[in-house]
Amino acid sequence: MSSSRARSSSKATEPASGVDLWQKIKEAAEPAAEDSLEKTCLFVGNKQTGKSTLIASFLNPAKAEEAQKPTVAMDYVYGRRAGAGGGSKRDIAHLFELGGGRLLSDLADVPINRDTVLNSIVIITVDLSQPSTVLSSLLFWISRARRSVDAALLDAQRKDSLALSRFRQQFESRWANHADRSSLTLFPIPLVVVATKFDLFADTEAETRKWMARTLRYVCHSNGASLLYSSNRDKTLLTNFRTLLNHYVFQTAALKQDQKDHAKAIAIVASADTFEAIGPPPASGRGPANAGANNLEAWVTPFNRHFGAVDERGEEIDPFVEEIAKHPEPLVDSMRAQKDEELERYRRESERRERLEGTADGPVSSSGSTSLSTTVRSSSPLSRSSPTPQDTGAAPRKRSSSSSTRTSARPAAS
Repeated sequence: MSSSRARSSSKATEPASGVDLWQKIKEAAEPAAEDSLEKTCLFVGNKQTGKSTLIASFLNPAKAEEAQKPTVAMDYVYGRRAGAGGGSKRDIAHLFELGGGRLLSDLADVPINRDTVLNSIVIITVDLSQPSTVLSSLLFWISRARRSVDAALLDAQRKDSLALSRFRQQFESRWANHADRSSLTLFPIPLVVVATKFDLFADTEAETRKWMARTLRYVCHSNGASLLYSSNRDKTLLTNFRTLLNHYVFQTAALKQDQKDHAKAIAIVASADTFEAIGPPPASGRGPANAGANNLEAWVTPFNRHFGAVDERGEEIDPFVEEIAKHPEPLVDSMRAQKDEELERYRRESERRERLEGTADGPVSSSGSTSLSTTVRSSSPLSRSSPTPQDTGAAPRKRSSSSSTRTSARPAAS
């Protein structure tokens, strides 16, 4: 009895023995913080393809239909949600949007680096309302993003080769038994392709929708990517996107919808498609067995023939120039316009001189005086006067012959 009374007395006095309750709380919270997930999502694509809208709809579905401001360079936001284990743990999604289109594509190297690449997802947007740009845009951004990811993985291997090996084994496990595995060139990390503005494309001809869907399915399947059609005016399609991104970022349930009918909005998760289901390229006359990943040109050529090929390399405008144009400065702008005009005039004159000199090089004399004269002139493109005998080292008689050759050629060049 006395011993039990002593133990009771000891328990009763424990709280007053100087135990730091806050320290216990802190120690209990630290393991949860270590287990929290952090994912990096990089949104890339041409300008005005709906990247900002997708991000807004992911963070707050109520803002999906609101007009978004154009992104200059790169924008960053983040989202948090309670971890799967509950408690104080919070999983975080770092969302980077690359603005400016192809002009600033090198900024993709910023969020994708050796510290983040193993926990990153790339989202590429293409605009269905401009079908002629869809394929060239998609192929460019897949190639550009792959370059960033490959460089980051190389650095990650130097840092922790074991972690990289575990990541690759886990990432490729879903493809281990896929029928097309040997024909695929898998993107190194999760890749999602979102074809936006489906509402503006849905009413096109059935044949057009079919070849758009089949071509996109082929490219996405070849790279191991998920493919979704989306529209900020369709809540179901936006929900599909949020479900898929939540799965990659917060490890929630995967998107169960599998929609391959080109008459409807496509929704196909990675590894759910096959070359046999996609079918052969248009007018190829070959079966699905020949529609492997090394047959891209068989899809590109018919696509460009049907939708029209567009060279987008020169269509990107510097976003900083666009931003500066919103804040005019008359004196500065007038001086800039003057210098631009002088530069353009100099460029035209330089091209004209090159054409004239190229024409003069044609009837070269046996003495070689014309070739020597041309060499001296090209070393000083700003000089418009004819070279002197001292410059060329040619005798007066030969210089006269060379001059007459250039004079006779001048009208023909202009």
